[in-house]
Amino acid sequence: LSNDLSIGEILLTQQVLEQLAREAGVIQRKARKVDPLHLLDSLIAQCGHGSPSYNDLAADIENRYHADPSRQAVAQRLNKDFENFIEAILGQIMTIKTKDEMQSSLLDPNVFRGYGRVLVQDSTVIKLPTALFDIFSGVSNAHSSVCNARVQAVYDLRNGRLVAFSIDPYSKNDLKAAPELQLMEGDLVLRDRGYLTAEEMARHIEAAAHFIYRHKTGTTYLDPQTHKPIDLPAMLKQSGKLDIEVLLNNDQRTSVRLVV
Repeated sequence: LSNDLSIGEILLTQQVLEQLAREAGVIQRKARKVDPLHLLDSLIAQCGHGSPSYNDLAADIENRYHADPSRQAVAQRLNKDFENFIEAILGQIMTIKTKDEMQSSLLDPNVFRGYGRVLVQDSTVIKLPTALFDIFSGVSNAHSSVCNARVQAVYDLRNGRLVAFSIDPYSKNDLKAAPELQLMEGDLVLRDRGYLTAEEMARHIEAAAHFIYRHKTGTTYLDPQTHKPIDLPAMLKQSGKLDIEVLLNNDQRTSVRLVV
């Protein structure tokens, strides 16, 4: 039986999957009870139908691969190493997809040469069974409750690897997640406005890291000479575009470049 994994137009061969599994610590010697690639196959198949139990996965492995794993053996396999394995697969898929997109867009491969890492951070919300509401929270009113979780990811576009990945309670929004990103000198961080605060921009500058944010309505920028708020609509009405230095309205009066 083939253990190749096909997701959309991307194919990960059994050889690649075994390499990722070894690097994650999932494969150290020949599996005696639960082959990790068999478990991966069953996990993907069963998750398409809902939230599988250990018994569901054990039964599916038995049907597909004529093995006889116990639910306890399956539970023991679904540990931190296996989580790292799945993250590695996700990172591999993102790397392949990103390279294809960059090639099709004719992007100059040297555009990121001046940065050590180019970190793209974003999040998405997924719906979970209501029974998990106390753990992940969500939206609740007098009539119904919806359980949501927030998936947070950071991908290094320069080096082609997944830097961070987490599944958090819905109440942990992008503003709360932003300060957790570990910055390094020479980084370029690309984020949407949901992560934007004056404190975060100042933190990047202190770490000698670069950043690009989209403007958030309500953000106040100060004139570097007068320290008075600038009138963005009036300036744009006059010139049509801007590339200027402004100060943030924080205690440090952090200097940033504003491009419109």
